[in-house]
Amino acid sequence: MERLGTDLGYSADRVLSFEVAPPPSRYPDAAALGRFSARLLEELSAVPGVEQAASSDGLPGGGWDVAAWPEGRPGAGDPGAEPLHPSFHLVTPGYFRVLGMPLISGRGFLPTDTAGAPDVAVLSAGAAHRLFGDEDPLGRRVAVEAGDAWHRVVGVVPDVRRSAGESAGPWPACSSGSRRTIPGRWRRRWRR
Repeated sequence: MERLGTDLGYSADRVLSFEVAPPPSRYPDAAALGRFSARLLEELSAVPGVEQAASSDGLPGGGWDVAAWPEGRPGAGDPGAEPLHPSFHLVTPGYFRVLGMPLISGRGFLPTDTAGAPDVAVLSAGAAHRLFGDEDPLGRRVAVEAGDAWHRVVGVVPDVRRSAGESAGPWPACSSGSRRTIPGRWRRRWRR
């Protein structure tokens, strides 16, 4: 997408985004939300003219500000530890394709990246560089928030800008939405 001649790092051309707020009384836990999401994405994908569908907990360039530590470096609770604070999104497989975000290396999320499988992450190039320097981030692990499980880095995507005047930042540090509950509202995207 370009605003004022600035490449924001993704393409919103022919992408529709909307929010869904499933009532907690009907979807009280991660498993129920996961079934709801899978059913909705399956139904959206079957709509004539829809090329792809994915969901996330927010729009590109947004997300939760979280603390992230690479494995093997000082982390939560260590004296002098300085975590990276990337924006963090939970997304489903297909998210990067829907938004036209090319993979720089590795892979995106797969349908097999679900509960019971190892936690995985896709980082932006900026987040990967700030966490691992010039080392290849693929196969390395990162913790998101203190006490969270380690996520193995499986892919790297370009940085995304929030606006034309902002430099590209370390976004996203993504863990597949099929692994956890995406709190609050879910955003659905599909390409027509």
